[in-house]
Amino acid sequence: MELEVIAAGVRTGSINSIMFPDNIIENAPRIISDLRQFFPPAQDVFLIGPMAKLGWGTPTLVSASLGIIVEIPPGNIAILGVLKVALPDEDAALIIIQVSFIGALEVDKQRLWFYASLYDSRVIFLTIDGDMGLLIAWGNDANFVISVGGFHPSFKPPPLPFPSPNRIAINILNTSFARIRVEGYFAVTSNTVQFGAKAEVYFGLSAFNISGHVGFDALFQFSPFYFIITISASFDVKVFGVGLFGVHMRGELEGTSPWHIEGEGSISLLFWDIDVPFSHTWGEDENTTLPSIDIMPLITAEFEKLDNWTAELPTSNQLLVSLRAIESSSDLILHPVGVLRVNQRAIPLDLDLDKIGNQKPKDAKRLTVEVIDTGLAKVADTKESFATAQYKNLSDANKLSAPSYEKQNAGIELSVSNQQLKSSAAVKRVVRYEQNIIDNNFVSLLIRFVAIGAEFFNHFLGRNAASKSALSASYKAQKAPVEQKVIVKETGYVVASTMNNSPHSQEAYFASHAQAQDFLRAQVSQSPGLQDSLHVIPSAEAAPLQEAA
Repeated sequence: MELEVIAAGVRTGSINSIMFPDNIIENAPRIISDLRQFFPPAQDVFLIGPMAKLGWGTPTLVSASLGIIVEIPPGNIAILGVLKVALPDEDAALIIIQVSFIGALEVDKQRLWFYASLYDSRVIFLTIDGDMGLLIAWGNDANFVISVGGFHPSFKPPPLPFPSPNRIAINILNTSFARIRVEGYFAVTSNTVQFGAKAEVYFGLSAFNISGHVGFDALFQFSPFYFIITISASFDVKVFGVGLFGVHMRGELEGTSPWHIEGEGSISLLFWDIDVPFSHTWGEDENTTLPSIDIMPLITAEFEKLDNWTAELPTSNQLLVSLRAIESSSDLILHPVGVLRVNQRAIPLDLDLDKIGNQKPKDAKRLTVEVIDTGLAKVADTKESFATAQYKNLSDANKLSAPSYEKQNAGIELSVSNQQLKSSAAVKRVVRYEQNIIDNNFVSLLIRFVAIGAEFFNHFLGRNAASKSALSASYKAQKAPVEQKVIVKETGYVVASTMNNSPHSQEAYFASHAQAQDFLRAQVSQSPGLQDSLHVIPSAEAAPLQEAA
């Protein structure tokens, strides 16, 4: 299943050609072409796709064409279809609502999403169009997005498995000489709540016309309660393409404790322009912040949960032995060369915490886990995805541009030593042998001889003829035919100069955007003159470190 192609077909309507198409024989070439586009053949992959067409009413008022498609492997499931409502009947319908949709559970990509698109819909003479989308992702690329009609103009959405939704729009008039259109959107992400609307009007011809618009875009946060709404409006009269008269206004409204409005209005008359800026604040400065919260009990409760403690073998180890089954026990059983993993998903570690949800932390600012007086040593930090806006105070610009979820430290891995035991891959072979016992004295001498021989064997193993032979070297070379290796690193961030993107220092590299912002704030607090000379950028965009010198 090419799910992203199918999602695009939902918007364009091409998905309808495979959902109970009409005139199958006549349209066979197009239907087969669409099938290959949406479901290209692949070796050892099977699709199971029962389909049904449902109707309600006589004549049919509501109909739905549905398909449930299962892809094996990996077990992905998709539901796609077309919903149609025609009132009072399809031949003389006053209301027609038609929606194409697709929903998918992608097991291999650890995400669930849904996308729907209105097409050829109207209420009497008012045409309606627009899209909506929902994304819930977990695992390494955790994310949450729901959008009805798109996003704030300044918001950069994360990679979506479906097209960015179009505005929900109603066309009251739509002719060459008269247009009245109203559109809007509403979206919720892990960082923001955003919504807006816009109305446009146009009357006239190319020689003389009147046009205007009014609209707003809003962005909200909840503790302290704050919002900012950008408002714009205009009215223009043009003759032969030349502006005869115009009124324009743009401003920002912030609130609610206190309220503040700021912007600019202008009036144009032929070649004269009059601009009038305005700014006004009113209302009382009230504290809308939620009470602070103790976070030590929260993190303590997380580390006391037995489910957050797991004993596992590191992926680099090959046991070379068989383990017997252990009876069920409430205690964790840790292998001598295994790893004890302690992890939690409540609060990120090693990060300055401005808030927890919508409340400020009371008893701690930064959480760190250390290992003290145990027989185990720290091997590595564990990582989990956290919504940065739930723990950091972000500006409006950062809310729209910063990653919704980032990998942060969430716990540690422990072992008997930070130098893990490693061995090559185990190979099973059937060995046939005969055992002859002469007497006990012979056996004891044989055991002693074998023990001495094993020591000599291990001593000469590293430089024996087999390990130095050309055949052995050729076999190893086949596993790594190229000396140079391509290493893919996870996306990182660096605090760099705004002049040439040179890293500020060797310590300016970080795994997450939030950690880089912490470092930037620390540098600015020490040297206020760096306020406008440093910024956070992806490490791939940074200049080589030596250029910073």
